[in-house]
Amino acid sequence: MGEFGAETLIVGGGVACNKFLREALTILANELQISLYISEISHSTDNALMIATAGAMRSITGNLSSREDIKAEGTLRLDDRLPNTSR
Repeated sequence: MGEFGAETLIVGGGVACNKFLREALTILANELQISLYISEISHSTDNALMIATAGAMRSITGNLSSREDIKAEGTLRLDDRLPNTSR
């Protein structure tokens, strides 16, 4: 695949639950003629709970960053960086 010469792409974890990403990677793998292995959704986990728990624990213990300008941006999109899936 590309400059690294990979012949296989393996996807697991929380991102494997994203249906849009699964479809886009399937199309990309077909176009590049590489093998694609995506874990079953039932075997994938969403990391949001872990991140929220870690943030809560840091807040409780006062172990937070002193920077007040750190902001989450929930409007970022992946579809501008992935192959067109409307084919």
